[in-house]
Amino acid sequence: MTILYDDRGLVVDKTESFLKKYENIGCICSGGTDSSFLLWWLAKCIDDLNLHNSHILLPVHAVDLGFPFNTKFHFLKILEFIRDSYPKINILDPYIIKYKKDFDSPIIIKKNKYIKPIVDKLEKGLIDTSISGMTSAPLFDKINLGSITKERNYNENDMQEKRSLFIHVDKKFLAFQYKKFDLMNNLFPLTKSCVTPDAKGNPCKKCMWCKEKYWAFNCYDGGIK
Repeated sequence: MTILYDDRGLVVDKTESFLKKYENIGCICSGGTDSSFLLWWLAKCIDDLNLHNSHILLPVHAVDLGFPFNTKFHFLKILEFIRDSYPKINILDPYIIKYKKDFDSPIIIKKNKYIKPIVDKLEKGLIDTSISGMTSAPLFDKINLGSITKERNYNENDMQEKRSLFIHVDKKFLAFQYKKFDLMNNLFPLTKSCVTPDAKGNPCKKCMWCKEKYWAFNCYDGGIK
């Protein structure tokens, strides 16, 4: 009921133990496929395990004010879909973190530098823990995804540090779940992965995140081929 698997032999079986340990959970939600599935999956498991009266979910979404389109708009659509799917689950109004990267700086600053200090403060009060939907780099296929491949090579200790249920599976594993749970025509079209879209939000089809999404789902944001 709370165990995920795919057709390649990968398994995620830690959800139930995670929910037994934590009740007030902050979900780091970018609006991409991984974190969107995470929020949906936790809501589903809380519903299946009849934990409605004990558990809350707090979505945490970071908005880069320098981004060419409004990610908050798409994220709120995702949140609306999940709330409508599981109306009994106590999903709080999202905590929105606003920041703006200095693109003229010679040093590339990752968004986690802006997000982590705020999440750390939330964990001292409103929530017991935070969790992300971070996945590993492709596990069985040799595909050049640049820094994604380089940065997402995790071990067991990293899984505890990063607090992700999906740290030892890749995005193709989650693509299997989207199809299995019939989410390709409702949740998937709402997700955005491209980091260099045009002003209308159309994917560039060139960035590493576009390539990863196409590798896993055989399409880009919005189902574009």
